[in-house]
Amino acid sequence: MTTMSHHLRTADGTPSWQMFAALGTGLAAVLTAIGTFTDLTGNDAGDNGFADYWPVLAIIAVGAIVTFGLVTRISHPMLGLALGVLAVASLAVFWSGLPCVFAAGALSVSWSRRSETTSLIASGLSAVAIVGAVVFAIGA
Repeated sequence: MTTMSHHLRTADGTPSWQMFAALGTGLAAVLTAIGTFTDLTGNDAGDNGFADYWPVLAIIAVGAIVTFGLVTRISHPMLGLALGVLAVASLAVFWSGLPCVFAAGALSVSWSRRSETTSLIASGLSAVAIVGAVVFAIGA
């Protein structure tokens, strides 16, 4: 009998790329919804609708497919670092949802190689990107 936990881990016990893909994509979709449909700061009328939300979901889906379908399969430590840098850089277009997707990709690659310095740096950059995405979603 297999369990969900079994499918979310690799043979050596590290989290699988599927878990990171689901968490990164899900977080991106939730933060985009918060930024689109709510106004937690009182600065906007909040009249955005689904017409503004669906194109961004398409961007998130394409980003996730490219990141997890192609890029993270390479599993090179420098790739995790590159994705971490890309996650932070993509905060310039935070509304796209891509910072969370790229950060999850960087974590996916990095956590398979936890002992390397580049993996630790990539994890730190991913954390910065995720926190930045949350702040921008709430404040935008």
